[in-house]
Amino acid sequence: MAAVQRSFLFVPGDRPERFEKALNSGADAVIIDLEDAVTADNKQLARQNALAFFASQRQAWVRINAVDTPWYSEDLNVIRHTGCLGVLLPKAEEPGKIIPLTQPGKPVLPIIETAKGAMNVRAIAALSGVQRLVFGTLDFSLDTGMADDEKTLVAIRTELVLASRVADILSPIDGVTTEFRHNTLTATSARHASDMGFGGKLCIHPSQIGVVNEIFSYSAEEIRWAQDIVNLSESAFGALSHNGRMVDKPVLEKAKKILAHHLMP
Repeated sequence: MAAVQRSFLFVPGDRPERFEKALNSGADAVIIDLEDAVTADNKQLARQNALAFFASQRQAWVRINAVDTPWYSEDLNVIRHTGCLGVLLPKAEEPGKIIPLTQPGKPVLPIIETAKGAMNVRAIAALSGVQRLVFGTLDFSLDTGMADDEKTLVAIRTELVLASRVADILSPIDGVTTEFRHNTLTATSARHASDMGFGGKLCIHPSQIGVVNEIFSYSAEEIRWAQDIVNLSESAFGALSHNGRMVDKPVLEKAKKILAHHLMP
């Protein structure tokens, strides 16, 4: 089992000189963006750049344009290429419109960024081929008028986590932090998302990758604790305690989960 990806770095499709740099940035996943980062005049150029990149034996994810845009059908030619690892679909709202994207057998990451998408999130998460949900916080705030902050959007983040768990798919990916000159806001946002059950975060600049990878990974202290718990369970019988705290089944299962995640290649 491969390690769960934590950091997802966007690179504009019309800036091909950045593609290779993005692959070497330390990000777990690189997303060639054909949508928000590319003007209407450069959509075709962005597609050509992505195809040329894939033809050079490189691989990346692709964010296409939304289903109801004039660029969607041509974007499908890009994601069919073997170099495309998977597709991010913006403005994911109706399950029926997502199903065709799952047919090529590549993972689909629907971006929930409208009220309608949030209302249908459990049906979207349950679709075969959907690997993870993504929370598009900026567009969601624009669509709903809700503030883009941790406190205001906590209910929506909770719903994405619950929908993912019920559908038995990977934990969701949180939206971008637009400030990249200093990592304080990125770290605060990432910690909040991690605490809520998210497993990764979208990044818009390489400077954000290190802090995102760190926050969405178990710390050395957590790994030591998990190993202690597992060792204790293997060497003792009956009721267990560790540092004055009871070790019951949920605690043991959490420790095993931490170690399993840590040992993923």
